[in-house]
Amino acid sequence: MAEISINILHAKHILLVDNDTVLGNNLATNYAATIKRLGGNIAETEKINAKSSDFNGVIAKIKDSNIDLILFAGVVPQSPAFAVRLRQLGLTTPLLLSGGAVNVDFPYKTGEYPEGTLVVVPGKPVEQVLDFKRLEKMYREKYSAPLRPQTWMAYDAVQLLAEAMRQTNSLNPRMLSPVLHQIKYKGLSGNISFAADGSLENPRYTLYRAEQGTWKTLNSAP
Repeated sequence: MAEISINILHAKHILLVDNDTVLGNNLATNYAATIKRLGGNIAETEKINAKSSDFNGVIAKIKDSNIDLILFAGVVPQSPAFAVRLRQLGLTTPLLLSGGAVNVDFPYKTGEYPEGTLVVVPGKPVEQVLDFKRLEKMYREKYSAPLRPQTWMAYDAVQLLAEAMRQTNSLNPRMLSPVLHQIKYKGLSGNISFAADGSLENPRYTLYRAEQGTWKTLNSAP
């Protein structure tokens, strides 16, 4: 998200807002640290209680500054409420959201999100996922819930475990773990491999923008 903010959106003065939860605080802390490493500038920071719908303090800060990007580290339903309130007050400053803020009809409908809202979602662009339509069709035949990004990442996780089981012919976690550390797998979310500490190597992220009621792919990184 930080790399996209600096290299793709070319933000110079960023307002960083989090929802004061463990997820929000950690996302905000790591985002700010990476922005600093990349030579960017967090001009202002703000916190909003995760259950609050009072955005007046934050919005006043935007009006009185030269902020050119807002990063809101929050999730639904608060994130669309925040986005709607910004536009209701006539503010056109770009709003960038994390994957936890995607609406239930992503990527086909933007729901409450107004035009221009930006969201960064893990994985490569949906239209580049060859098996996505097939998986979506199978999924909707069995479940009423939509096929969200979290769903296809869970699908990749299960497929990774299954591949490790095939390679070891075992269900023993002590045998599976070393294989998972070395595995190279082409999943729905992209090419998957892991660093020594278990984190994803070169994870792919895609930037979408709300346009005419649908999420349009703008760019992906790295």
